Amino acid sequence: MTKLRQFLGGLICALCGWMLTACSSEEDSLQIPEGKGYVKLNLTTNTGFQTKAMDESYYTKEENYTVQILDDESSIVKNWKYTEIPEGLIELENGSYVLKAFCGEDKNASTTSMYVEGTSDFDINGDQKEVSVTCAPVCARVTIVGEGMDEQFSDWSAMIGTKAQGSGSFYQYPKDGDPVYLKVEKGESISVDFTFTPKSGSKNTTVSKTYTVNPNEALKITLKPAASENGNLGITITIDGSTNDETINIEIPADWV
Repeated sequence: MTKLRQFLGGLICALCGWMLTACSSEEDSLQIPEGKGYVKLNLTTNTGFQTKAMDESYYTKEENYTVQILDDESSIVKNWKYTEIPEGLIELENGSYVLKAFCGEDKNASTTSMYVEGTSDFDINGDQKEVSVTCAPVCARVTIVGEGMDEQFSDWSAMIGTKAQGSGSFYQYPKDGDPVYLKVEKGESISVDFTFTPKSGSKNTTVSKTYTVNPNEALKITLKPAASENGNLGITITIDGSTNDETINIEIPADWV
């Protein structure tokens, strides 16, 4: 598995240089009110990934981001769309804050949107601060493709389980090859239950697999019918993280056919 290199080559929407920065000499000589301080916001992006089934390019556009400053109780102190960020210094009371920038809808699973977020903690204590924040997807992109499955199977399905969905709750993957964006933790093990219905009319069977994924990574699973060494029908599952391929052959019992 690799990081969506084509995808967020950057969306290191490095609000990277997002610099809440002290600026001109005029600002340096500014009298800071007692019990307060200043920040100044500067947002730049460094993006360059390919669009997929969903318009991922939407997330490269600065105007689509919301920017917030939260206090130590997570209450919103300041809130802007990117295009509304003040150009000058922003006055804040002394205290602890979180700079947050985000784009998209925060969903556990979606084929139509993903969620990109970056946060950074900072303190104000009668001074001016420089703060940076890096934005990246909180989701993994998972694609499941069936190649030639209709030759041997009348139907197949895949049910995906993640921590965000909760115990006993699964996402049914749509069999159209479009990616699904799943909210995951770093190094999370997701479960995928594949169910296959042979054309022979014999009983269905389910194969359960687990895969380790990370936010901002892509996983592609390809299913193909394959004959096993003893002539029984089988399924080849190929895992593609763009650079490292792993092929797992699953033999289907003889009473299937």
